[in-house]
Amino acid sequence: MTGPVDGAVVDCVGGMSNGVAAIVPGEHRAVFVKGLNATANPDGGRMYRREAAQASLLPSHPAIPALLESVELDTDDGTWVINLLEVRPGVTPPHPWQATDLDLVLDQWPAVARTVATVEGGDPAQLQATFNGWPSIAADETDPWHERVPHWLDRDRAMALAADGGPDGTDVVLGHLDLRADNLLIDRTTGRVSFLDWAHPSLAAPWVDVALLLADVVASGAAVESGGPIDVIAAFGRVHPDTDPELLIALVSALGAFLHIRSRDGRHTPAVPQRGRWSGAMAEGILPFIDAHQ
Repeated sequence: MTGPVDGAVVDCVGGMSNGVAAIVPGEHRAVFVKGLNATANPDGGRMYRREAAQASLLPSHPAIPALLESVELDTDDGTWVINLLEVRPGVTPPHPWQATDLDLVLDQWPAVARTVATVEGGDPAQLQATFNGWPSIAADETDPWHERVPHWLDRDRAMALAADGGPDGTDVVLGHLDLRADNLLIDRTTGRVSFLDWAHPSLAAPWVDVALLLADVVASGAAVESGGPIDVIAAFGRVHPDTDPELLIALVSALGAFLHIRSRDGRHTPAVPQRGRWSGAMAEGILPFIDAHQ
């Protein structure tokens, strides 16, 4: 920030980590402040540091808020990691998703994806870690989703291979890999979308980001399989007409299985204390889609 605070601080409700998220006015401009105690929450600290490191590598794009500065402050109760970012106007798309909001995001994402794809780096192992749901369910005969395993295990393996760039692993680009409603802002005046929270970028096939976004649409209850208005398979085809929609179906299923397992593991995660409840709700939202495509 470039001057003393002049005006009210705006608390930004949302997100899942313990910390501060606020718009802080200054004499010359406002900044969006994200901060947390990395001593008390080391997982969150690593995530914030990774976001800052990756944001510094991202090319300039009007849909990506710029990182202004990243600082660490030692206090009596620990070290705080604080990221200062450009403020963007807008609101997060509400759940359940509306078709008009999805259209805006899908129309504007490809230009962002092409820009980010030029950046080198990223770890494909991060994505593959989310594809352990169905194998874990297969190994547990007491799991309430176990009877679904025969419908999905082989499809899950084929999708994971494709998401990782195919047999030779070469068809990959850097992606956001955490596209969902609470990482987006839509300016209701201009219709412009901002893509936030670049804490989890990784290498993946180009279609994966859109599939993950559509998984959020499914989990919100907006897909036709849940009685909603949005045909996610048709939406996927708009952006990736040459990609087999089976990959979308299998990825949504895999994410649902992963979230289901995560909601049942019983681990307390200080970095994301509400993770279990959120994961369970998302998994249940995806279940009608899974059963419709068995």
